[in-house]
Amino acid sequence: ETENQQEEKPQHTDVTLNKTYATLSQPVAYYTTLGGNVAGTLEQGQRLEILDEKEIDGFLWGRCEQGWLLLGSSAKVETVEETIEADKQETATVIATCLNLRAGVGLESSIVDMLYQGTEVQILETKRINGAMWARLNHGWISMDYITQ
Repeated sequence: ETENQQEEKPQHTDVTLNKTYATLSQPVAYYTTLGGNVAGTLEQGQRLEILDEKEIDGFLWGRCEQGWLLLGSSAKVETVEETIEADKQETATVIATCLNLRAGVGLESSIVDMLYQGTEVQILETKRINGAMWARLNHGWISMDYITQ
């Protein structure tokens, strides 16, 4: 006799993430890349999620969906806890031989680990940056070009 075994889906649990936001107290220029040209201006009062931070020459820069901005006296920065509920999460599988796990969204963010082909990952949220889709995992971000859902 054989039993019909159903493939069990991974059980997700609620995950609490620390997210950083900047609220602008005045219009602020943003840049497509660090050290690049001004790409536009963000309006006073906007609340932006900061996806990555870098300190350069004593100045703190933050990356939002639009690009990089200087986080200084023109932005009130706060970190808040947000919970991603289990039913809002998806599972995906790495299809690349080796996939970089990055500290923040985008190729400019530092590599913190490597994931290998066949690894199942839990996607907590997604963001589109410069036309590319990125997925946030528990410990970093990956390009969605190299996973299958």
